Amino acid sequence: MPGRLLDLPTPNSDGPLNAHKLLHQSSNQRLSAEEVLSVLLLAPDTRSKRSRGGESDVSFQWFSGAFVHGGCCGLRAACHALPWTSTLACRYVSQELPAFTFASVGVFGDILTEPHKDSRNAEGSRNAVIPLSDFSGGGVWVSCPSGRTVKVIDGQEVPGTVHGFEQGPILFSPRDLHATERWEGSRTVLVAWTPRDLHRLDPSDRGRLLGLGFKLASPTPPEPLPDVTFSLEFGIRWSPEEFVAQAAKVEHPCHLKQLVPQELRDAIDANLRQGVAALCQDRTDTVRKWIAWANELTSKEEELKRGMSENRRCVLSNKRLLLLRRLLEESGHEDLGLFDDTCNGFSLVGKLPESGVFQKKFRPAELSESDLRQSAKRSREAIIGTLGPSPDPVIDEGVLAATQKEVQAGHVRGPISMGDVPPDGTVTRRFGVRQGETDAGPKVRPIDDYRESLVNAAVAQTEQVPVHSLDVVAATGSYWLQAEHVKCGGSDLHVKCWDLHAAYKQLPLDDPSFARDAFFGIYNPRSQQKELYRQLVLPFGSKASVTAFIRAAFALWRIAMLLLKVVWTFYFDDFLNVCRAEESRHMEIVISMYFHLLGWRLSTDKL
Repeated sequence: MPGRLLDLPTPNSDGPLNAHKLLHQSSNQRLSAEEVLSVLLLAPDTRSKRSRGGESDVSFQWFSGAFVHGGCCGLRAACHALPWTSTLACRYVSQELPAFTFASVGVFGDILTEPHKDSRNAEGSRNAVIPLSDFSGGGVWVSCPSGRTVKVIDGQEVPGTVHGFEQGPILFSPRDLHATERWEGSRTVLVAWTPRDLHRLDPSDRGRLLGLGFKLASPTPPEPLPDVTFSLEFGIRWSPEEFVAQAAKVEHPCHLKQLVPQELRDAIDANLRQGVAALCQDRTDTVRKWIAWANELTSKEEELKRGMSENRRCVLSNKRLLLLRRLLEESGHEDLGLFDDTCNGFSLVGKLPESGVFQKKFRPAELSESDLRQSAKRSREAIIGTLGPSPDPVIDEGVLAATQKEVQAGHVRGPISMGDVPPDGTVTRRFGVRQGETDAGPKVRPIDDYRESLVNAAVAQTEQVPVHSLDVVAATGSYWLQAEHVKCGGSDLHVKCWDLHAAYKQLPLDDPSFARDAFFGIYNPRSQQKELYRQLVLPFGSKASVTAFIRAAFALWRIAMLLLKVVWTFYFDDFLNVCRAEESRHMEIVISMYFHLLGWRLSTDKL
C-alpha cells in the first residue's frame, strides 16, 4: 500500500471509511470482488452527459485518476475528494494485473457501450476490464480483421472477436473499435487505462497519482526543440550613485509598516492629525447623518423585505440593507455586489461571486454541481447511515444543546422528516469539538461537515479572502506608537475587541441552497435516535460560508475605517479597535451605534 496515503486523515463517510478499513485490514490479503464492489457503489455517480451507450435507472459510473481534455491534462476530483476509494480501486487492479500500467480507473454499472475508439488514450497503451459482479455474457467485442463476429457500424460490416471473462480480466487496444456485449444479471466492471499526454502532468499531480497507487508508464520525452539563434546585450543600468538612490527608495520587505494596509495607515495618520475633540465631533455628526438616512429609508426597507422569501426575511429582519448600500457607495468600497448577495442570500455551491476587492486566486471546483446532484441520494443514504453516538457523550449532548439553541433562535428548523429532503438534496453530518470550559461545563462547538457531503467539492473560487493576522495587529499598534511619538510625543492607548454574536448565523442562505443543501443530521443522545434539521443561515463548516462572511466583515471594517476614521483590524468575527484612552468612551458609543444601525448583533457578554 502506498506510504504517502498514511498521512491522509481517517475518513468519516461510509464509502471512504469502508475503503480505509479494507486497505488496512487486508494489507497482506487478497481483496475480493464483492468487498471492492460494496465500496465503489457508494462513490458518487458521475455519469457523463455524452454517454456512448445505453443506460437504465440503475446504471452507475464513477471515475478517478488522470484526465485529458483538449490540451489540458490534470486529475479528476475523486483523487482529492475520495483518495481512499481511489486507492482501493488501484490496489484491486494491481492485484488482478500486477504488471499492468494505468493512470485512470472507472466503474461502469449496467452500462452498454456502443462501438467506439478511445482516441484520448495513450498510443500503445492497453485497456483492462475487470468484473466485479456476477453476470453472464457481457464480454467485450473488439474489432479484428480475422474475427468471426461481425457488427454493422455506419452501414459497414466490421469483423471482430468477443472476449469473455472466463479467463479473467480482458485486455485490448483502446485504438481498436470495441463495444459491450449484452448480459444477464447486474454487470459492474472496473476499467483501467492510460490517457495520452501524461508528460504534461504537473509533477505534484504525478506524485499524487503514484501516492494513490496508480502505476504510471515511463513518460514519453517531448520532441527536442529546434535550434534557436539569439543575441544578448550586457550593460550597467545605473551609475553607483543612481543604484544607491534607487535602493534608498525601497523599504525593507520585513518592516512592520508593510504589514499595515495603506488605508489603515491613512486612518492612523488622520487620527493623529486631528485633535480628540474635533475627531469625536466629526464622528458624532456622521453617525447622526446615518441615523437620519436610516429613518428616511424605513418604508423602502420594509418594501424590500416584503419581496424576499420567508426564510431570508426571517434572517435579515433586523438588517438595514438600504443603509448598507448607501454606506458602500459613500465609502467607495468596490464590492457593491455585497448588497444584492446579502438580499438574495449566499449559495453553498457553484462559482462564488467576485468582490472586486480581494486578490485573484482561482481554485476550481473538484465536483460539478450536476455530479453533486446525481450522487446526492447515494451520499445522503451513506451519511445518514453513519449517524450515531460518538465516543464522547459530552460532545453528543453539546451538539444537541447547540442545535436546540439554534432552533429557538430561529436559525434552524426541526426536527424534520426525511421526506422533507428533495431527491437531489444533500444531508450533512453535524459533529462537535470541545472548545474549552465554561461555568456550565465543557463548551462544544457544532461543525457541519460539508466536506464529507461533497458540497464543498462543488465550490469554485476566484479570489483569496483575507483576515488580519496577529502580525497585522502588532504592526498596527507599532505604527501608531511610532507615528505618534514623532508627531506629538505619545499618549496612552485603549484597545478593545468587538465580537459579533453568532456571526455566520446573521447571513442567510439563498433559496436554492436552502431548498437542497441546508439539511444536516445529528444523533440525539436523549432519544437515542437520528434527527434531521434544516438551517436558514450560513453553516459553520461550509467553504462558501467563509468567503461570504469575510466579504461582509471586510466591508464592515472598511466602511468604519474610511468614513469614521476608526482604527481597527478584523479577524473573522472579531474587530480589534485602537484609540487614545481619552476618547475610548466616545469610541465605544460610536462603534456600538455603527453595528446597531446596520443590524449586526454583538456578543454583549464579551464587551
